[in-house]
Order: sequence, then C-alpha cells, then structure tokens
Amino acid sequence: MHRVLALSLVALATCRPALAAAAPRDAKAIAKIDEAINKHYIATKFDQAEAQLLGVIAACKGQCSASVLAKAWMYVGVVRGGGKNNQKGAREAFTNAVASDPKVKLDDVIATPQTKKTFAAARRAMRGATTTGGVEPTTTADPPTESGTDAMDCSPRLEEVQTRRPIPVWCKADQRLKLELRYKSGGGDWKRASMKLREGVYRATIPCDAVQKKGTLRFYVSAKDENGDPAPGCAKNGTPVKIRIVGATDEEPPTFPDKDPPKRCSRSDADEAASCESTDDCETGQSCEDGECLAKQQKKKKRGVARRSWFGLHYAHDFALTGGSEVCSSESQQNSGFACFYKDSSSQYDFRPHPSYSNDIKGGLAPATFRALISFDQLVGENFSAGVRLGYAFGGGPPSGKTQEVKFMPFHLEARASYWFGDAPFATWDVRPYVGLGGGLAQVDAKLPVTVGDCGGTPGGSPSTPKDKFPRDTAYYLDCREGKTAPIPLELDVYKKLGKGFVGLHGGVLFAVTKESGLKLELSVMQMLPTSGQVLEPSLGYVFGL
Repeated sequence: MHRVLALSLVALATCRPALAAAAPRDAKAIAKIDEAINKHYIATKFDQAEAQLLGVIAACKGQCSASVLAKAWMYVGVVRGGGKNNQKGAREAFTNAVASDPKVKLDDVIATPQTKKTFAAARRAMRGATTTGGVEPTTTADPPTESGTDAMDCSPRLEEVQTRRPIPVWCKADQRLKLELRYKSGGGDWKRASMKLREGVYRATIPCDAVQKKGTLRFYVSAKDENGDPAPGCAKNGTPVKIRIVGATDEEPPTFPDKDPPKRCSRSDADEAASCESTDDCETGQSCEDGECLAKQQKKKKRGVARRSWFGLHYAHDFALTGGSEVCSSESQQNSGFACFYKDSSSQYDFRPHPSYSNDIKGGLAPATFRALISFDQLVGENFSAGVRLGYAFGGGPPSGKTQEVKFMPFHLEARASYWFGDAPFATWDVRPYVGLGGGLAQVDAKLPVTVGDCGGTPGGSPSTPKDKFPRDTAYYLDCREGKTAPIPLELDVYKKLGKGFVGLHGGVLFAVTKESGLKLELSVMQMLPTSGQVLEPSLGYVFGL
C-alpha cells in the first residue's frame, strides 16, 4: 500500500496558483510543505514528513495566512492517516485544518479512502460545533483566491487525443527553470521526462507506449528554480491534466509551436490489442473479437499455457545419394560401401565381373531404409528445445563381407537441438516452424538393381553361381577379360551402405491440432560417417505436450 501511495504522490509536485494576498512567511511555508510531501512522504519517510509539517506550523506563529496553515494541518492528517494508519491523530489534524480555514480542501490525489472518511467526519463535526456555538474557526488573513488559471503557460489544453499519437508538451516561463514532465496512463506508474529549452519554450513528448490503449492519461509539470527550490509548476488548478485517449476524435492533434503534429505510431506484434465490448469501441478497420480489437482481416491467435515437454511418434523414409562405376568389383565392395547380392537372395556376389560391361549405377537419390521413431523434446525458454529420437530401421541389406558377418545396424539413436520461430510459439495455437541440428548413430542402406558382365561362368553361357569357385585362371575367364568371348549378363541387387554414424541439419513445421498436440512434418539432411554419403530423410509424426 505504501508503494502505491508513494507512486501517486508525484502529482503533488505541481504548484497551486499564486496567492492573491500572501502573508510574510507563506512562500517559505509552502516550499517546506511541498518538500515534506514530495521529498519525504513520497519516500515513505512518514515521521520526517510529519515533523517538517509540524515545524512549519510552529514557525508560522501568526506570520502565515489561514489557508497555508490549514494546508499544513491537512497534510499532517494525510501523513498520519495514510502513511502511519493513525486515524485518531489524522482527525485531530483535520480538525485544526478546518478550524484554521473552513474552506480547506483535502488532497484527493494522495489521500486513502479511509483518510477521506476521517476528513469528512472532522469537517462535519466542526460544522456542528460552529452551529452550536462551540469551536470558532480562526483566521489570521483572508484565504487566497483561486483564479482557475495555471502559474505557468503550458500546452496542450485539449480533452482527447487519438490512440498511438505522441503528445508534445511545452511550457513558457518568465525565468530560467528546471522543468520535469510527469505522466501516467490508466492505472500505471508515474513516469518522468526532462523538458529541454528549445526556441524559447520548454519541450518534452509523451511517447507512444503511454497512449497505445484507450483510457485516461494524466500529466503535470513540476519546476525548480536555479537554486533547486520548488517553483510554481503547471497543472490545471493544482491537479494533473487529464486527457481521454480515444480511437477517433475531431480534435486537432497536439503540436509544438509552429510544428506539424507527430505521426501516429504503428502497432507492433508485441503490442497488446485494445480491449473492447463491441466493434464500436474499436478503431476504423478493426472488429471486436473476444474482448480485443483486431484488424478485420487479422486472425486472432489462440493462446494458452505453453507445454514444456513433448513426446512424439514418427515415420521416416531415407533417400540416399548414390552413384558409382564398377560397383560390384571386389575393390568397390571392400572399400566404397557397396555390397552386391544375387537377385532376391542373401548370397553375396564375389566373382570378378567384366570391367567394361555395365556394372555401373547412375548418380541420384535412391529410396533406402525406413524407420519408426519415438521422440522427446524439452522446451528451453520460449524458442529453444533439446531432445532425443530413438528408433528402429527396416529394409537393410543382408549380412555382407567375405565371411558375411557384417550385419545391418537397425537401431537409431539421435540427440538434437531446435530453434522455434515466432513469439512464444508453444503458447500460440498456430503453425510453428523450426530449424535445428543433431547427430548420433544410424545406418542407411539403399537397394538398386545392377547388371554385370559375368566372366566367371561356364563355357556355353551359364553365369557364375554362389557355389562356383572363382575361375581365375581358366581359359574362359581369361578370354572374357581380354574380350575374346562375350561376358554373360547377370542381374544383381546392389546395396549402398552408409553410416553407422551421422551429423546433420533438420527443419520443419508443427501444425497445431489442439493446444497440446499437432502434426509434425520434417526434413533432415544427414552426412553419414565413416562410410561417407548424404541422406535426405523426410518424416511425418504426431506430437503431444505435457
């Protein structure tokens, strides 16, 4: 509560209109009263504020006007009631204030609701005492006459301003002063801006962030002279100026002298939409949707509580970049990641084919293994996630090698990190694009058909079979190699084997189906290691958050 009071107290820095007939010590007394409130009370130094006010009262000793004395007693009551929660002491002070000047007014800006009730009770009691011949109000001088004008010439003087319109504030003064603009919108805190002297006037601007929404804006100007003492400031009869912030108005926008009005600020994505009850409350081109003003063509993003932990099920299909020559030679099968098998069998072809007869595959993407995956991702902050994917691959080739002991590794293990685009994407029921990187363990096998010229067959046209011995020195083999006899065409299945490790990049989109689930479409680009090669892996999954 004290903090709220302190924040609202800055409105007291404005000065009241000058006295029509001031007593000898009025000026110093008013300065001390303002200091007690604006310096001590605003800092929640309630004892110090009360002591200074009582000191002012003691120092007056018939040298201050009744209105100034009443003002001092009034603020004593405010300090006691609002700051120290001493309503009995506050009532005594208010009684003295009304006794000094029956016309004394309570400062409603800083008075608490309970303090207002205490002041009203004290005023009623004093009126009753006066009527019955009890306590007589005492005055030492005529009360000041309020002219209804300000002590300083300031602008703007208007009733309303359009939303998102910066408000220039300028003042003229007859002496060199240090001016400070203070403003607040709605129920927010008071903010400050120094006023600079330019072209004969003091200037400052209330910025866009104070006028984004419809409501009430308050401002005033406080002043100090060259010695640092308070001077008359600018406010409307001693209270902050109020301006209505509206969607549209016929009033001219405020300006600095001889300047064009500032342009309206654009509404950024981070700005909150103005509240509304109907479309009539919104600006032109907007409609009221669920209590918020939105552009008619704008679709409102559905927001909810961001789920932090996400599980998923995925299907992925691999496409390997393949190509090569003499792929079924012994050298290629040993060193280049190729393995050739008799068609539709698990028996590896281990004969030496004719080097110039087919035995090549064209470069390009070839369908490869496919895999089922489960995933877990943990949201880190608003836009980052870290997770793992575990899975099992299908479609790998038969065991290969001279002893056929090198088996396909079906297991998939991956660690990954992702960045999600947008403002709090997991709190928004919308499309969520992302990119990331990862790495782990996996093997990819791509199966392609190939025709070789078999030189290990038997004379008469029978190609080699898995049971044949390698006829390295037969006359038929040598004649085939030298081109004296034609090789026998033999169809084989060749596997391009990549991995068993990888690093890669990924990107995709999560289409929110509900606030806590969605379809995930992704494309990964993997560099396989140590058997080198590139793999594209599109995947489709369903994820849900917890």
